[in-house]
Amino acid sequence: MRRLGQAVAILAVFLLFSPDWVPLDPAIVRVVAGGLLAAGLTAAVLGSVLGSLPSKAVMDEVADESIPAPCVPLMEEIEALGFARLGPARRVHLAPGASIVPFWSAAHRCYATAFASDGAPAQAHYDFVTVFEPGDVGLTSAATPSAGVLPPARGSFLQIFPGAAPGDLLRRHIEGVEALGGAASLRPAACAESFDDLLAAALRRQREAFLRAPLFHTWMALWRVASRRVPAIGPVLEQRDTRDRLDALANPLAHADEALAVR
Repeated sequence: MRRLGQAVAILAVFLLFSPDWVPLDPAIVRVVAGGLLAAGLTAAVLGSVLGSLPSKAVMDEVADESIPAPCVPLMEEIEALGFARLGPARRVHLAPGASIVPFWSAAHRCYATAFASDGAPAQAHYDFVTVFEPGDVGLTSAATPSAGVLPPARGSFLQIFPGAAPGDLLRRHIEGVEALGGAASLRPAACAESFDDLLAAALRRQREAFLRAPLFHTWMALWRVASRRVPAIGPVLEQRDTRDRLDALANPLAHADEALAVR
């Protein structure tokens, strides 16, 4: 779907700038080309999102020599904050593929990941994640605004501090965990037996959230990327919908339409 959408979008752009190639009124050609461009972009983004959110993620363990170079200094910074590696790096079969190195801090009951998607040049990112007992609520703190492009899964909370260094982001994350945990009487869970299962479940839940309204979420993702405006910027409890979402988790029957709510 992604490649078909890209092909349709390229054709549409060609027709927009060269309508004389079609034996029709140029104005009609441009209108049709505009519709094809919208359809092509929608299909391309929809296919890309579904490719990056598999229903059943496949992961392989890889040697440290295969870790993308931009991840290495991030790994060193994360380890300097008191985090320990959770086994070898993983290669996650997405579209595009990604390499991820997981960490765990027993002191903070918190995961950290350094990761990079395929591409040239490779760009490395990092985040901190806390899962609360019994496992259906979590908080992710990220330094990259693109983390907020897609809709959150039920029980998944996000706070973004653009450009924050690992140490500052960890401090913000700990503050967010304390604030969210205090507001909803939540306790951070212990380290999961399998990080792979934890990651696969997170990808599956976000895929399910996206598929509740795929076209709407696709157009919203396009708008957020184009406008560079995403939700979840700043501390989690200062975001406009956090308390409503917490209330919906506590009272699911009174908020039956929460699954369709978007930011």
